[in-house]
Amino acid sequence: MTSRTLSNEQIEALDFQTDQLYESFRRTVETQSPQDAVWGQELFAAFGKSLSVVTNYSAFMDWSRNTARTPVFDKYLLFYALGSTPSLTLEQQIQARQFGHESEAKKTDVTPEALKQTIDDSNVPYTKIQFRARSLADAHNFTGIVDALEYARERYQRPTK
Repeated sequence: MTSRTLSNEQIEALDFQTDQLYESFRRTVETQSPQDAVWGQELFAAFGKSLSVVTNYSAFMDWSRNTARTPVFDKYLLFYALGSTPSLTLEQQIQARQFGHESEAKKTDVTPEALKQTIDDSNVPYTKIQFRARSLADAHNFTGIVDALEYARERYQRPTK
């Protein structure tokens, strides 16, 4: 069973990681650097491992968002749902472009605003948020992912000490 609380040390570590994830993804979108893209993807992979540990190795992406334990973890699970797959898609796109190949953007009806509305709806599971974020990434709207990450970040901003 997963704890309904996190220690202050765990919260500080996860908040530090989400700050790094946001900055890394934003920077990669701006620079289109292969090194930044690889770094960002590795950060999301490490973050997934951190989440696995703090959620007691549960299948956290399958969690329902409207349970008693979810509010404690929501910010962190949202960050993972919003950025893990798009960071991989962004890395693949940048690497393909580096070798003269361009992947075609797929059409989607998902907009950054629709993704933000999904974030606000606690009845929407993390897997659906992840699916919508992937749809936006497949449409090459990485700026929309940055906006969604920033939205989640601001939504759960901790008060300054």
